[in-house]
Amino acid sequence: MNPNRKQSHNTLIGSRKLHHLLNSIQQRLGLTHQQRKDQKKFEEAQLHFRDAQTLDQWWECVCRAAKAFDFSCVSLEIASRQDNTQNRIWKKDDNGSGEDINLENLLQMHIPIERKHSANPLQLEIRVKPNGSLEAAGNRIALFARLADEFGLNSLPDATDSQKKPIHQARIEQINPNSGSAILNTLGP
Repeated sequence: MNPNRKQSHNTLIGSRKLHHLLNSIQQRLGLTHQQRKDQKKFEEAQLHFRDAQTLDQWWECVCRAAKAFDFSCVSLEIASRQDNTQNRIWKKDDNGSGEDINLENLLQMHIPIERKHSANPLQLEIRVKPNGSLEAAGNRIALFARLADEFGLNSLPDATDSQKKPIHQARIEQINPNSGSAILNTLGP
């Protein structure tokens, strides 16, 4: 083999390795920057959760954190002793398009939410679009799970105003225009 050709081939391989290394460094820096931003969002969410005194305020904190972490959907089903079920759902508003979220290509996770006076935790379901990086999505999920662990329903005071309100024999749908969260109440049989 011609020595000049061999040197040219080695230079090309070295150039590819250098290019790959530079791309890796750039991706790592971008991920580190995103993790710092997510940590600030987490710290802000902690402040809001600390102020929550009722189930409704707690749910607003969940929705606010889900929006900050760019989640696609969060839902929680609460069954009570009176055979009624309350479904709380928050979905990301994709620029007001009103289109349903495509559930394909989303990460899905169930986070147990401890509550007082019950041995069975509730399951908070979250769905997250990876947006190009599974590691970044996993970091956002981990921070959200940490919030759920630190500020579960068992962190709320025992007697809340929302628990004292009577439940009517009807389906009630409420949508909070500020957060986009919805509350659906249905009585059991």
